Amino acid sequence: MSYRVQLTSEARRQLQDIDRWWTEHRPKAPGLVLRELARATSLLSMSPMAGKVFRSASFESHRRLLLRRSRFHVYYLVDEAARVVVIVAIWNAVRGHGPALP
Repeated sequence: MSYRVQLTSEARRQLQDIDRWWTEHRPKAPGLVLRELARATSLLSMSPMAGKVFRSASFESHRRLLLRRSRFHVYYLVDEAARVVVIVAIWNAVRGHGPALP
């Protein structure tokens, strides 16, 4: 049985900003981030534990999945009881630090 995948409003805003920037600055692959995210959400709907656990001083329950070509991490939570994957952030993996997570 599959999980529902949803984005928080913050993750949706981040995705819009990323897509706008990517389209402008990466004209040879304008839809890459959206295509990679679509594949990632498909994977997470079937295998929500596919990403690695992301541990920091404040968080232990978040996971992250790397979008390999675009180099963005998808940060998410899994609610097994509700069978929902909630994407809380989409963040550039080369920034040197993670996003502020809820």
